[in-house]
Amino acid sequence: MTDSVILPVTPTNITSTVTVAGAVTANAGTNLNTSALAIESGGNLAALLTKTSGALIPFSYDSITPTYNATSDVYVYKAGLTTVATLTISYTDATKAVITSIVRT
Repeated sequence: MTDSVILPVTPTNITSTVTVAGAVTANAGTNLNTSALAIESGGNLAALLTKTSGALIPFSYDSITPTYNATSDVYVYKAGLTTVATLTISYTDATKAVITSIVRT
């Protein structure tokens, strides 16, 4: 089964708060205040690995292996040695400024 979600996202068309289910990577600038970073305690990250209804990856997994290509990123989710899902994010070009599709296989 393949789920496909097309998300055209550019800084100019975000007009309100955006909620993201899953992981977000932020590129920090030169003024990063590290005292504001959260430190894991109490098993909060482990709780994220549980099955969540309606999530893009609704399977339990214990590792994610990313592969970064010129116009796409591929994330392989595994439970032990078994692949439970692969997420491919495609972009319009190598700048990766605009997402053209997100496909789970």
